[in-house]
Amino acid sequence: MGPRRVSTAFALLGGALVLGTNLSGASPSVPALVFTAWALVPYAALWAAGRSRRLLDPWPLAGAGGAGVAVEAGVRASVFLFPRGSTAALALLFSPALVLLVFLPGALAGKGLGLAWRTGRPALRAAACVAFGAALAVLAVALGRPDVLPTAVAARRAALKAIGEPRVVAGDDAWRKVLVSATPGWHLAVALEGKPGEDLAVAGQRGADFYDATNLSPKGRVEFGPGLRWNWFSTLTRVGGRAVVVRTGGGYSETEVREKDGSLVWNHHPDAQLPPNALRPADLEGAGAVAFYAASQSAVSRLGAGGKTVWSRPMNSPQLVALAPRTRQATAWIAAREYGRPVRIWDENGQALGDIPAGPKEDAFSVVDWPVIRGLVVGREDARVAGLDGRTLFRFPLSPMTLIGAESVRPDPDAKPLLALLAAGPRGVPRWRLVLLDAAGTTVYDEVYGAPLRLLKVRLPGGGESLLLSSADGLRALRRPERTPFSSTEKPGF
Repeated sequence: MGPRRVSTAFALLGGALVLGTNLSGASPSVPALVFTAWALVPYAALWAAGRSRRLLDPWPLAGAGGAGVAVEAGVRASVFLFPRGSTAALALLFSPALVLLVFLPGALAGKGLGLAWRTGRPALRAAACVAFGAALAVLAVALGRPDVLPTAVAARRAALKAIGEPRVVAGDDAWRKVLVSATPGWHLAVALEGKPGEDLAVAGQRGADFYDATNLSPKGRVEFGPGLRWNWFSTLTRVGGRAVVVRTGGGYSETEVREKDGSLVWNHHPDAQLPPNALRPADLEGAGAVAFYAASQSAVSRLGAGGKTVWSRPMNSPQLVALAPRTRQATAWIAAREYGRPVRIWDENGQALGDIPAGPKEDAFSVVDWPVIRGLVVGREDARVAGLDGRTLFRFPLSPMTLIGAESVRPDPDAKPLLALLAAGPRGVPRWRLVLLDAAGTTVYDEVYGAPLRLLKVRLPGGGESLLLSSADGLRALRRPERTPFSSTEKPGF
């Protein structure tokens, strides 16, 4: 088979992959056609190369075409068959460049295959074909389903062995888990009564059930109107003496405030093209007045209860990392980060307090008081508390797990806080770990779970705080057995 036929065959095969996935089931549009044309560029180049008078050997073209089709198949499998996240489709934007890049090594491999074929030795021919085919298969699988590669399987088994089975590793005699509610729903800590402390809420599509944060007893229920749709981007707060629902943003979700019946109070949408990515209510001053903190495409802002901007600080597509109220030891913190840059800290008045460096592979999580100096938890395979002066105040290793959540909890108002760290196993390893550390860095509680969970902190009326564990099978408080909470019979006044 000559160069023209070889290049045409692989160009048609790659083009069929592109057209079959890009245009099937979709109505034609100018952007779709432009995107498809960009994806066909490598195969047009391959087809043209087969017609060059300088390329008389078909083997390099076969190697380049085979490598390109393997990459195309792997990338498209990772997007359409085995997506690993909401941003998986971004790979299609760069796949034509990757296909062009593998043409050269593929051509060299094809050249070697041709040399082996021309020897006429059956054993060498078979070995070369098997090696080349195996290399293409590994390339396609590595892009489309990297989790099934032998190396990935071995790594998961090693991680699972290192983490172990779900169990309480330490602190079982000093802590107990108390069930608050087994009702499925979204678990929240909310302040709706205009008094010190917060209540626990289990929200669903039709309403929210409230529980006393101290003795965990039921306090009442708020019903939602048929026009309100509750989801992961919703929370409750108090505005003007009444409970309202806040759309907190995320993805393409709007950032807005609505009444319990679903009617719109106000929304925050300064960018005509995209909604802000965060709108969070908080009483950072501790005076009982809720303000809203927003992160849009160009700024971090504070809004009043009516949605009017109080102050705004320019940033490029910031992530609103955390909000921390004023305490006796520290001013309020508003932490936000531009991608790949240090975390910037302001107080509630928009006064810059400084920047906290975070590595390019570190995520930023929450503001903690550790043990008396306020800091920010950052990390991934280890957790560290970083101060405003750039010093690392504390570090705790978590490998082979990665950090996914952190909270500082002060069970008693005058006691030093505890640091709660939540970690998850590598992809494909269904393990989660909760570690509770005291001010000296000693582990006071350590448990491995077989199902995902989320940390929730609630402020108590007396000034202390309580740690709760939110999971699909309910909301539980993690407490010392000797704690004897006082009783509350008040009903929610909202």
